[in-house]
Amino acid sequence: MRPSKVCISHTMFLDLVTLSVQSLMVSSSARYFSSKPGSSIGCYTGDETPSVTFQPTAQGASGGTDLRRFYENNFGGNAPTSMRLRLLSRTTGADRVVEELYMSFKHSQEMPWILPGVAPTHKQVEVILISITRFIGGKISSENVYWDQASVLCQVGLIDPGLVPQGVQGVQRIPVTGREEARTVLSGST
Repeated sequence: MRPSKVCISHTMFLDLVTLSVQSLMVSSSARYFSSKPGSSIGCYTGDETPSVTFQPTAQGASGGTDLRRFYENNFGGNAPTSMRLRLLSRTTGADRVVEELYMSFKHSQEMPWILPGVAPTHKQVEVILISITRFIGGKISSENVYWDQASVLCQVGLIDPGLVPQGVQGVQRIPVTGREEARTVLSGST
């Protein structure tokens, strides 16, 4: 049975939407690694108050001025030179893109978006990030980023899985892993 013209047209439309949203994500992801990430604020919509929230640490910003400041302070030449980001998967919808990313870096400087108030530990960190980006009119309306903060804290030495708090019965070890978690996901995505 041959597909109808309507099905073919719908499929072609979805392919075009997917391609345009994916190209927006590729160009907008440069805001993390650009030497002038605040200049990429043009990727954000002006229709509503655009926002970014890094959920585990409640870091982020809302509105053009605060977004510019947030990206400049956290990524504008302030990201460790060792920071690497690798796209593992991307799922696109009508107005959202969900990305699974592998990130690694040496904690060689303060990084308030992921380790607020933590002085450099000079430890290597590997973590999986999930980014959910919403678009309105071809521009970013909001971005929410999630990761396993316990894994990050374990890797920089702030959580010891072997130290169970006093009074907790029946627990031999805190169920937290370090970079093994990210490496397990990474090995399944290659």
